[in-house]
Amino acid sequence: SWAHTDNLQAACYEIFYQRAQRTLSKSQMNRLKPGDLLFYLKNDTSGPIDHVGIYIGNGFMINSSGHYGMVYPNGGVCLKRVQYGNRKIMRAMRIRGFEGTGVRHMEEYLQVGVITNTHGIRGEVKVFPTTDDAARFKKLKQVLMDTGNGYQEMEIEHVKFFKQFVILKFKGYDSINEIERYKQKSLLVDRAHAVKLKKNEYFIADLIGLSVYTEDGGHLGLLKDVLQTGANDVYVVEMEDKKEVLIPAIRECILEVNMEERNMQVHLLKGLL
Repeated sequence: SWAHTDNLQAACYEIFYQRAQRTLSKSQMNRLKPGDLLFYLKNDTSGPIDHVGIYIGNGFMINSSGHYGMVYPNGGVCLKRVQYGNRKIMRAMRIRGFEGTGVRHMEEYLQVGVITNTHGIRGEVKVFPTTDDAARFKKLKQVLMDTGNGYQEMEIEHVKFFKQFVILKFKGYDSINEIERYKQKSLLVDRAHAVKLKKNEYFIADLIGLSVYTEDGGHLGLLKDVLQTGANDVYVVEMEDKKEVLIPAIRECILEVNMEERNMQVHLLKGLL
């Protein structure tokens, strides 16, 4: 159900002590605006409401741990950066004075690599690049590390390459003991330092969550993932029945991408459905 409040602390306290009854209806989901609080279950059970997030618009939400996810018209939400399955939204709340906050729907930072392990004993780390051009690390002077509790700026002292990995040395970290706690951490850059895109090129992070429509205007689903096959990318679209359809990212199939309105129009080749 919906709630409107001036007293955020009291309202949240009340909601978290309720037991879940049912998910929000489609009409209630259609009323969501950026800045609305969403209360949902951690698992698909009938237990008490135990998590809260904020709706940021265009079918996206972000929770209190910083994980982002997609919100579905049936009241479900799937968080991308965690391993467990879908949740169910039970309550929504609008704080008076915060309507239409205009939270940006595109991520401010873009991942360029992940620290997989240490390298040697002198503070170097082995990074698996998640950018198409690993050589761009030679031009980077600093990156942001997602520590799990926020972003930490890391100044790059030197760069070298080993097989498919990038070897980085950060200034101020001179031993394996100082750097090993950062294994499995993501490295990011802000958009000002992102690679320049050519026409009809998009960052994967911006494609995730697009509403996908067929050429006759029917809503197909939400773009959930992008598979990089080597030949051409493949878009994974999750339909409302949770089934997935794979659409090759070729001109014949991808008719239009509108980043402003956060949608994509596609042509489905015979046999895709």
